[in-house]
Amino acid sequence: MSKLKVSYISYPLTLKHTFHLAHGKRNSTPCVLLKIEYANLISYGEASLPPYLKENPGSVIAYFESIDWNVFNESAPLDFLDYLNKQEKINYPGMAAIDMAIFDLAGKLSNTPCHEILNVESKITPLLSYTITYEEDESILLEKINDAKEFKQLKLKLGTKHDKHFIDFILKNTDKPFFADANQGWKSLHEAVYMCEFLRERKCLFIEQPFSKKAYQLSYKLKQRNILPVFADESITNFSDLNKYYFCFDGVNIKLMKCGGIKNAIKMISFARKSNLKIMMGCMTETSCGIAAASQIAPLCDFADLDGSHLISNNPFKEVILNDGRIILQKKSGVGIERTRIPTP
Repeated sequence: MSKLKVSYISYPLTLKHTFHLAHGKRNSTPCVLLKIEYANLISYGEASLPPYLKENPGSVIAYFESIDWNVFNESAPLDFLDYLNKQEKINYPGMAAIDMAIFDLAGKLSNTPCHEILNVESKITPLLSYTITYEEDESILLEKINDAKEFKQLKLKLGTKHDKHFIDFILKNTDKPFFADANQGWKSLHEAVYMCEFLRERKCLFIEQPFSKKAYQLSYKLKQRNILPVFADESITNFSDLNKYYFCFDGVNIKLMKCGGIKNAIKMISFARKSNLKIMMGCMTETSCGIAAASQIAPLCDFADLDGSHLISNNPFKEVILNDGRIILQKKSGVGIERTRIPTP
């Protein structure tokens, strides 16, 4: 029987534009790319590591090196994910990388698209949103609006003192529907109520992560005001968080990097549906490897914030295919990605 051949490399992702967020700026995102070779097949995964996650490339690589890869069994490849979840110490971004690579490999072994393995019946993904962050230079904001031409919906990142001007400038130059992400930037209920009323007047769809990730009581109080739907991002990272705090929100942004991959995301989606939460399939700044993996379960969600690979300039994989603002799920086996440039593992 063949053995898994595992390799990985740190591969920082370069943003096309500076990300202006409530807690600072950045021009890149650390990332670790994973490659698994088995029986002449190659599958990929990635761990994207924005600053708010506690993990880093070193901890992800150490996690990979702690795994007993011999547990893998070709006759039941997805059982390897149960082994990962039983480990005493879990590195969620590292687990997500392995999870998507194993799903990719399982699909290739059976010559089946990943979404069919998962019995995702609809092949129609929700409309994608494109993320725009604040810029002082309005010509750059116009450039970002143009970059979003393939998308039918926008996500506006808030948290600066220029939020109102930023929102109105965007809406002056495009009529696309939008939602707003405060990125934990609001400090009080009074501020949040004021901004939500401002956003509601401009037909904002919902507000994401208004307060600090542990400020569950404030989020609940804002939800009770019923001004805009309140979605959790950093406040709910995995199933344990969702189980404890779902009632504080109207919706949840589920990301593979936060929860440990496709298998765990499906568990969260099922719980969220039963709890009457709206669901967004989200992403970090990622390559199209992570985006293609998340898109396999995007039809199970209400919203899809899967633009991460469009925000970087050094994507080492072929871009996912868009049609009329939606990701088109491919008939290719596995997750359906192709490597297009070096370096990858």
